[in-house]
Amino acid sequence: LEYVERQLRRFATNSVQLKRLEVVVREQTEVNEKIKEALQKRVTQSLIEAVVTADRDSDYALGAQEMEVLILKLKQMDGIAFNEAKFRDRMTRGDRSLHVVLGMIRAVREDDTDIFDLQPKKMVPTANLLNMR
Repeated sequence: LEYVERQLRRFATNSVQLKRLEVVVREQTEVNEKIKEALQKRVTQSLIEAVVTADRDSDYALGAQEMEVLILKLKQMDGIAFNEAKFRDRMTRGDRSLHVVLGMIRAVREDDTDIFDLQPKKMVPTANLLNMR
């Protein structure tokens, strides 16, 4: 009987710990989603800034030189992987208006793009990761 009581106590303790673990995992998932959303906003803002500043003559369209400048900026941007070939393909198939480029950027927020891939690990300096203990 004592053995059964010990096993029941142990089981009850494990059940409480398991429920607490489930709560912690659920909370962590929510935090991760909020972090991802914040990173998407930050990357989107950086992308928009790069596009607007690339349009040097403010005609709301990217000339050949402006597009090259934008591509250089996008390649150097933290937090995203940039698919230059697909970007060039889309830009040569349609007009080079800022509206088209901003549509591509909008897809980042919706996580529905093959040109920009959000990479959060590229946004956090390695030195900060090492000091987080």
